[in-house]
Amino acid sequence: TLSGEPRSLRHFIRDLTDFDTTVFQDTDFKFLDGLSLDRRFGDLKILPVKELVFYGLGEGGSNGSGASGGGELKRGVHLEPREYHEKLGMQNTVVIDVRNHYEAAIGRFDGQTETPNTSTTGIPTNANAKAAHTGAEYLDPKMRKSTDFPRWLNQPSTQSKLKGKQVLMYCTGGVRCER
Repeated sequence: TLSGEPRSLRHFIRDLTDFDTTVFQDTDFKFLDGLSLDRRFGDLKILPVKELVFYGLGEGGSNGSGASGGGELKRGVHLEPREYHEKLGMQNTVVIDVRNHYEAAIGRFDGQTETPNTSTTGIPTNANAKAAHTGAEYLDPKMRKSTDFPRWLNQPSTQSKLKGKQVLMYCTGGVRCER
């Protein structure tokens, strides 16, 4: 994450891309213009890291093996917002919120739709009845830090919730869920 004057940041990104086109040509730089001065970073620090968001997984999956049987690394598929929204309405789907629990508690994105309980006549059976949910099931691992994720993922109760399901992941900016 970098912050500063929008024109200066774009100039820096252009210079970075020109410096090494093979490394940065496919990088998806995201910009947020209009950030107030008190929300911008004061210093620039560049540190080499093995994982941008440290899950402690190395190059592998939840068990650290890096392979799915035949040595093939499993990765998710990036979805456009419209595609993601459509999948949220599908049955046999779960959404894992990989933000820390504080962020998830502030507001969640679960995509479940409410279907009112109705009788065979189409009239609601009880106006005060809780609506039935259809679509994706929301899962919050209640993480304090990203290294909590592998432990949660390897729990038998989690594995049973995910088995045979289409799994969607959600985070704030795309870094944690694209890992």
